[in-house]
Amino acid sequence: MRFIVQVLGKSYNVDFEEQTVTIKGKKIKLENYRDGSFEFIIGGKCEKAVLLRRGDNFQSFYEVYTHNLMIPVTVESENIRLAYKILGVNKKNADNKSFKIFAPMPGYISKIFVGEGEHVASGDSLCILEAMKMENILRSKQTGTIAKCYVTEYETVEKDKLLFEIS
Repeated sequence: MRFIVQVLGKSYNVDFEEQTVTIKGKKIKLENYRDGSFEFIIGGKCEKAVLLRRGDNFQSFYEVYTHNLMIPVTVESENIRLAYKILGVNKKNADNKSFKIFAPMPGYISKIFVGEGEHVASGDSLCILEAMKMENILRSKQTGTIAKCYVTEYETVEKDKLLFEIS
């Protein structure tokens, strides 16, 4: 099945078959997929990542954690994209709900980079969440305005706590 995947502002056509992913003609075999964590081999080197899903059935937002980095990823079915095009639907206006950012793990908010009413672009840093002695930079997955900030600096948060709302 083909999907359109957006990573840090760039779009890629990605084909998923069984345990193989094809990107730009290169096949990547998924060695293990269990509870959101997976291993894959690129250039003979085994890489590990954790995948957390945020979103609905039509357009899914993921956070991929690898090498102490969080990479925001948007995945959309090619069929959904074609349906939008055929129906003349502008995706930005199709759903005027705000987008919510949740804590991917329990931790401590050591720094907040944005405030309510500030404009953010996809990929902009929102805050630093410290967990297990590592700093994780949480980034915006969409362009918009910070409608609500639900945390303060130096606050301890649980997994899945609502942190920001972007409209």
